[in-house]
Amino acid sequence: MLIVIYFSAKYVVHQLSALPRPTSYLTVGVIALGLLLLTEFTIVLGLRGISLAEYFSSRDPFSGSAYALSLILYSLMPYITAKKQSAKKNA
Repeated sequence: MLIVIYFSAKYVVHQLSALPRPTSYLTVGVIALGLLLLTEFTIVLGLRGISLAEYFSSRDPFSGSAYALSLILYSLMPYITAKKQSAKKNA
């Protein structure tokens, strides 16, 4: 999953290279995270037939922590990738 996150963020940064600052990509990441969570909490929970509380209580500590970390990386990766590309251009 992290590999897909990295390459998709790299693609997004390449496609949106006209954004004025790397911090604009933080907004892109947060919006993407919001859409992902909205989709997951509506469609996935609806298909599984469970409530949001049941969803969180069914997570074990390790997988829940790994999931939370991957969501944070998901939202930050466009910013990280843009900063990395910006540093390459300025060097």
